[in-house]
This record gives sequence, structure tokens and C-alpha cells, in this order.
Amino acid sequence: MTSFAEFAPGMKTLDDALTIRRRVFRAFEVAETLPTPEERSEWLTFAIVGAGTHGVELAGQIRELAHRTIAREFPNDPAA
Repeated sequence: MTSFAEFAPGMKTLDDALTIRRRVFRAFEVAETLPTPEERSEWLTFAIVGAGTHGVELAGQIRELAHRTIAREFPNDPAA
């Protein structure tokens, strides 16, 4: 059985937070360059393991980025 930890950073240190931030923003940047909504959707699908307070907060922040902050920055409207 493969552990999710092989593919995902933790959420305990500042370095973990910066890694998550970098990956999320990179996904939006890549999605912006893709021609079809289907291709963008693959990059804009995030999996969060755990539904404790940190996981729920992260999910909410990604949604906030997608629908408010980043939506204004990218003309292809990746959140659509």
C-alpha cells in the first residue's frame, strides 16, 4: 500500500506551508496555459487528505483563491 506522504507535504512547518503554496500556485499557472477546460480541470483538482481543522482550512483557502483572488489574475478564469 502506498502512503500519501510520498506525494504530499505535511502541514506542520513553515517549509511545508511554502511547499503547499508553491504547488497550488504552480497548478493555477499551468492550468492558465492549457487550451481546454478539461485539461485545466486536471490541474485544478486538489486532493486533501484529512478533514481536521487544517485540512478543512486548506480546502477553504484553495476555494477562496480560485474564486476570488486568482480569478482576477488569470483571463482564462481557471475557477470556472
